[in-house]
Amino acid sequence: MRHYGEVQTTPKSGLDLLTAADLASERLILGKLQEEFPAHTYVAEESSSTTTAAGEWVWYIDPLDGTCNFSRCDPHFAVALGLVRNGRPYLGVVYNPARDQLFSAAPQLPGGEARLNGQLMQTRVASPTLAAASLGTDWPWSLELRRHTVALLEHAAPHVRQIKIRGCAVLDLCDVALGVLDAYLHPGCQAWDLAAALAINAAAGIKLFSSDPLWRLSPQPIAACVPSLTREIQPLAALISSQPLRPL
Repeated sequence: MRHYGEVQTTPKSGLDLLTAADLASERLILGKLQEEFPAHTYVAEESSSTTTAAGEWVWYIDPLDGTCNFSRCDPHFAVALGLVRNGRPYLGVVYNPARDQLFSAAPQLPGGEARLNGQLMQTRVASPTLAAASLGTDWPWSLELRRHTVALLEHAAPHVRQIKIRGCAVLDLCDVALGVLDAYLHPGCQAWDLAAALAINAAAGIKLFSSDPLWRLSPQPIAACVPSLTREIQPLAALISSQPLRPL
């Protein structure tokens, strides 16, 4: 939190930005993990130059998701570490230091249920219909992909109770597992945005949809919803991608 509220930022691709906190967080995480697991593959947002990730064990690291929020003292941001084994989410850890929230799950392991601050996650009662639902979405950094968000907002607005745009895909996906949101749809997440959160969602029984292959290192659509909204969310999910989405 030493750099919290830091206004000095560096532009990245599209409208994305970078702060000193992103770089410091990534150096610390990579150093610790590579020391413990030297044979694993690592894909980190700020330092990865590869376009593919190979190996049985692959770590996807987002050192600071919600950088714009962080730079403006908005507490909706998080650090995310996701471990994928043979293409399946194996472990996910998401931490929001501003609210001291630690989400974790290991969906392939016995006892790997979704947890919040070490306690089994108590999912709030989900909305049974889309009309009563709280929906989350976001603006991709790619200006081309933002047309999908516009289409989603236009078509969803008359049919849902609430639509939130909060600027942190990792936390918004965790909030679907927690029941703060009933569904979340994003036209262009990166693999480091998804690996940890999808492990937590899988462990919590959330329904997930994306394109194929999931772990390509380019923006990819994601839709997550509580089971009661599976049928109603699919027409909206079709709006966030030019390619068909499939259940994960």
